[in-house]
Amino acid sequence: MLRIQHETVEPDDPQSRPLLHVKQSNRKIRMMSSRIRIVTALLIPALWCLPVVTGYLSSVEPDRVFLGWMRSDDFHRYGSFIEQTARLQRVLYMDYSTVEHQSPRMIALYFTVLGWIKRLTGCAAQDLWLWSRLAVGAVFILTLYRILSVNLKPDNTRIVTTFLLILTSCGWEWLTRPSGIQLPRWNNFWMDGFSTFNSFHNPLKIAGIALGLMFFQLHLQYERKGTARSWLPCALMFLILWGVHPNSAVPVYCGLVVLAALPAGRAAPAGLRRRWLRILPYFAPAAVVMAYIVWMNTDPMTSHIIRQYRIPFSSEPLRTYIFRYGFILPFGIWGIFSAIWRRNPFEYLMIGWLGGAVFFSLYPYMTGLLYQHMVHLPLAFFAAEPLSAIFKKTGSVSRLGLIGLLAGTFLMGDAAVLIQASRQTREDVWPTSLYASRFELNAMDFLRDLPQGNVLVNRDTGNKIGWLSLKNVFLGHWGTTPDKGRKTRELRMFYDRGTTPSDRIKILNRYRILYIWYGPREKDLGPLDAALPLELIYRNRDVDLYRIQAPMEH
Repeated sequence: MLRIQHETVEPDDPQSRPLLHVKQSNRKIRMMSSRIRIVTALLIPALWCLPVVTGYLSSVEPDRVFLGWMRSDDFHRYGSFIEQTARLQRVLYMDYSTVEHQSPRMIALYFTVLGWIKRLTGCAAQDLWLWSRLAVGAVFILTLYRILSVNLKPDNTRIVTTFLLILTSCGWEWLTRPSGIQLPRWNNFWMDGFSTFNSFHNPLKIAGIALGLMFFQLHLQYERKGTARSWLPCALMFLILWGVHPNSAVPVYCGLVVLAALPAGRAAPAGLRRRWLRILPYFAPAAVVMAYIVWMNTDPMTSHIIRQYRIPFSSEPLRTYIFRYGFILPFGIWGIFSAIWRRNPFEYLMIGWLGGAVFFSLYPYMTGLLYQHMVHLPLAFFAAEPLSAIFKKTGSVSRLGLIGLLAGTFLMGDAAVLIQASRQTREDVWPTSLYASRFELNAMDFLRDLPQGNVLVNRDTGNKIGWLSLKNVFLGHWGTTPDKGRKTRELRMFYDRGTTPSDRIKILNRYRILYIWYGPREKDLGPLDAALPLELIYRNRDVDLYRIQAPMEH
């Protein structure tokens, strides 16, 4: 017995050598992949803190204080949501970038969580946003590897290749500068998430992507079991995904549509019927989402704000995709055609995700760029399959080629984006500033404690007041200030020397202005009319804050 056992594991047996070689190779890949996922989970989210660190290093007290956000308009709006929960205990939000009446109707679960953390800890909103980037980024990377391992096993080469492509591959935008090709939004293309790496600058997008992957995994478990108990987590995740980030949810929902439509193995008719029965219960959470959308739009101002985001032709043209997605575009298309014939449910879900993301990113009747961040991950997922097949055939030379390719794209693409974002943060290139003077911040603190009232203020400062003071402002966020162009002209007219007091009073009455913020940007527009019935309630080096004393007639 011992002799037979010894012969079966004899390492010199020629028949056992290939098996031992495969086992040793798989063991090496698993050990390498374990190190890779831990390093990337810590490194990639931390790299996107560099622009924030650059901003703090660029601060000059008291004239130029960095506010902790690497973007202005959208991120200041996020700060307002966090403050609404922390100070007012809201779970339904309103935009303070408008002086028109608005009821709190918006759900944003990500900011609800951060708001309660701020309420409990006292941590600043911008600091919570930074820490959430690190935490959510790490959770996403570990979740991504886990889901790939479950759905692609035992192909360790494909698992590692897919993981690295998703996290590090990027486009060839850097090639357009020397070639003279003009791409849209060159200065801020990294904000739109043309690569998963770029999306890490906004943890809200990463949270949406991570929840989408989790939803797919839950659905596949539900498909196998088919019980009500296994469906309930799917329904809950369906709703949570929408509540966290609707722009991530819509392409993910498209995955269910494609899964229901494509063949399901050898017994296709029976398999499709079973899938249809599995998907039918999703009409219940979908009806909840639709009811919420209808209810949200019953508030006229919320409905108006939503319509403002339907900017026609704000999408990335298809002809630029080869520059935006680089080598993963042709390999991704190749991988999609291969996946259709494999009839793998997870791959079908990813095909639907990609198709929905491309469709809505190109849809001409809304801001398509809001969906662009959902294109890269499934495209890289499908590109990895043909690439990993090539690696298996060509051996270590091709693997070294992959490492060199990814390293080159990282240095030329991802690292260049980090440098660009850090430089733009330092130079403060955006229409609304990432900085404010200490005197402006002190004035906002004073305004925060005053009774609620509309504030006549410029767009740049209005963004910050909506976040730090929770007051409705005349001009604020680019997408949520109704009639922004007309109000910008009216603000200039208010401070124009040729405007009569009567016309100024008309503006104040039309928008029910209670406070006038007279800061550096207002002083550049012109003097404040001394004939107006104003009470000076606060003054420092940079800001005069006035309150309207009584109802005005004109």
